[in-house]
Amino acid sequence: MNNGELDTYLRKRNENEWMVLRFPEEIHAAYEATIPQVNGTKTIPEQFLVPGEHFAFLKHPRYIATPEHRHEFLEVNFVYSGECRQVINGKSVILAAGEFCMMDSNVIHSIEKPGDNDIIINLLMSKRFLDIDVMKRLSGNDLMSEFLVNSIYRSQDHNDYIIFRSSANRNTRTYMEQALCEYLDPTVGSEEAMNCHIILLFTELMRDHKESNAFKRKGPTSRAPITQIIQYINDNYKHVTLHSLASQFNYHPNYLSSLLKSHFGYGLMIIVQDLKIKEATMLLKYTNMTIGEIAFEVGYSNITLFYNHFKERHIVTPLAYRKMNS
Repeated sequence: MNNGELDTYLRKRNENEWMVLRFPEEIHAAYEATIPQVNGTKTIPEQFLVPGEHFAFLKHPRYIATPEHRHEFLEVNFVYSGECRQVINGKSVILAAGEFCMMDSNVIHSIEKPGDNDIIINLLMSKRFLDIDVMKRLSGNDLMSEFLVNSIYRSQDHNDYIIFRSSANRNTRTYMEQALCEYLDPTVGSEEAMNCHIILLFTELMRDHKESNAFKRKGPTSRAPITQIIQYINDNYKHVTLHSLASQFNYHPNYLSSLLKSHFGYGLMIIVQDLKIKEATMLLKYTNMTIGEIAFEVGYSNITLFYNHFKERHIVTPLAYRKMNS
């Protein structure tokens, strides 16, 4: 898919939009009824994403207002054309074409009814996509890292959002459009390409806005060096232990364990497990190594444990995953 084909696809009315135009009141009532209530607020669960996938691109439906709600995942809104009018945490926000809004998983927002030319793309990302490997790639950008760590992994304490007035930055639009083309028309290497485009997009957004008032630090920060810890775990995940990590950063193991859980929602064992399984999926796709060799290579001495952890992450066994991706 090229950019011209993408433009045609996005501007064409899909089945849902035709239904809204035909039966606006019925569709609006059904739309509201499909969003479950959690603690008194309409909440779209992480299960909204396809099992085994950790991010998705969706064209926001035109001609219908979206009621007040929140997500259990991070959402990035991109205005492809026209505008997007939202109310975020009680504040009116208008995005123009080429602009982005990044919201954490505890933000309550609603979207006014988009018109025919108001094409809005929603990038939805699970916590597992924004894992320690992605965080490590962004560790050189403390502003982005801090926002993602706090907003995603400590979402009970934060309900932040960032507006990126990036309409003049062609690179941000290019990275978003390239990722969209890969997602809508996948081919060999599309998953890896999408990951790279998203990382480039995030980096470009923060580079473009790092001097704005929204990101200037106010006073000293007591934030733990979480990006340094992330990088160390990423570099040593095959053999790192809680005690060796604590020793590296001069922390008591109990304090470090609490620090990791407060930021990521789970401890070192799960973080390391995710990194091992991520490398295993790459080896299954691109090498002829046996399952046992792969398990040993990523740091497992118990192949049964490797099988169990792999199925928890990908639902299928390593062998089935290899056949599906061969």
